[in-house]
Amino acid sequence: VLNGVNTYVGNATVKAGSVYANNSFNVGGTTTVNSGAAFGGAGTTGNLIVNAGGIVNPGSNDGTPGTLTAANLTVGNGVVFNYEFTPTANDVINVNQMAITGTAGVNLLAAGTTSSFFSPGGYTLFNVAGATAAQLTTLASQLTVLNGLPADSGWTYTFSTDASNDILLAIKSPSILGIWKGSASKSWTGSTSNWSYGATHPVTSSTTIPQFAFDVAQ
Repeated sequence: VLNGVNTYVGNATVKAGSVYANNSFNVGGTTTVNSGAAFGGAGTTGNLIVNAGGIVNPGSNDGTPGTLTAANLTVGNGVVFNYEFTPTANDVINVNQMAITGTAGVNLLAAGTTSSFFSPGGYTLFNVAGATAAQLTTLASQLTVLNGLPADSGWTYTFSTDASNDILLAIKSPSILGIWKGSASKSWTGSTSNWSYGATHPVTSSTTIPQFAFDVAQ
């Protein structure tokens, strides 16, 4: 974890493990992240190249959402972005230009945990200041949520862009009622498979609001 100002300028490679830059790191140089290695933080760096299979962890290593700023971001196929969310904030990546080879995945995590984040709403994930509208649209199409609920759960995850050069993620909850499956204790919690949306996939979010429907015989 690099919390101070780092004045090194040149070529740097993260070969294994994780590096978090929470201040400035290699601002005038290029940092390369190899497959299986990770780079992140809430600081500023120069050009960032993440090879296929590499990992990007924007935000502070203590689980506090933050902004990672890089000059230009080049991403290989299969790179994973781990974004953390609280009810009021989320990690963001700011760059001048960005390019993805193939596709890249996004994990949505509750801040400070490895649990999936489920909360409907709109979230800014990237700002690509120098991109054209067409480039932004292409980038948005190359992103996919890795740890979302499956399609038959009714939840949707949609990437889009705006006039401020942001790439956004919209999370939409189902519009259908949950079905009570029951449990040994006959009680509802957000961590057990007591509810479903008519499929085999449970509603496991602690923020899920239970809804009841009654069929009254006439």
